[in-house]
Amino acid sequence: MSNHVSMVLSSLYHFRYMALSYILCVSCAQLPDPQADAPSPAVVSDSALEGRWRMVDERLDQAGITLIWVFEKERAIVMDGEGQLISDSAYEIDASKSPAHITVFIQDAGGEEERLGIYRVEDNLLLLTWSLEAGVRPTEFDTDLGSRFERMYD
Repeated sequence: MSNHVSMVLSSLYHFRYMALSYILCVSCAQLPDPQADAPSPAVVSDSALEGRWRMVDERLDQAGITLIWVFEKERAIVMDGEGQLISDSAYEIDASKSPAHITVFIQDAGGEEERLGIYRVEDNLLLLTWSLEAGVRPTEFDTDLGSRFERMYD
């Protein structure tokens, strides 16, 4: 990985992009086996969330970085633009909350971490805001520091 890309990834981490924190972990630890047993939280399905989403961020685009999230019924899968697996995590949501809650269970060689966030789906746009502070869930969307995704169609 070039020094320029490493610097871009490090600076984006400070902007609370969960997916980029996965990339930093990948550079330091072995990827978990996607076939390994993962926690099976109770998932309240939100069909609007399920599908393929491309992270939209001018800084990522300028760096030539594409991140794709795939939300399945019980899995949140993060891949790069070439389809290379970055993360495969269990998640649970509570769409009855306002804003809707999402908790992702990140597993790596260092153990498991719960990442608390909120989300909203508007047409073909997904907004996610995460907290980097353990045990604290954001209460409102931060449009500058949150993550924006566009729905992808096959």
